[in-house]
Amino acid sequence: MTERTGRKSSPKFLSLKYKSIRPNYTKKYHTLDLDCDIKIFKLYEERGDDWSSISKEMDDMDPIKIRNRYYSHIFKRQNLIKEEINAREKAEKEKSVSKEG
Repeated sequence: MTERTGRKSSPKFLSLKYKSIRPNYTKKYHTLDLDCDIKIFKLYEERGDDWSSISKEMDDMDPIKIRNRYYSHIFKRQNLIKEEINAREKAEKEKSVSKEG
């Protein structure tokens, strides 16, 4: 067990220490675009703030990252996202009507 020396630890030291504790941990980088925002918005409307269940639907993206994305980006632009959802649904309906007729 290590003893406290009273010295500050550098970021490099902490990074190496963390990698020695969790060697197989790799960050999953996800680029979040409008499609992801719409999916998060719809899942939030269905499930509420159960971020862990939403993260399972989002390719196991980190629940904290999803929550932060929702509150920092999606929540502030709800009206724009709702308009985009309506526009996409309208386009799909027009497509299906044109295929039938």
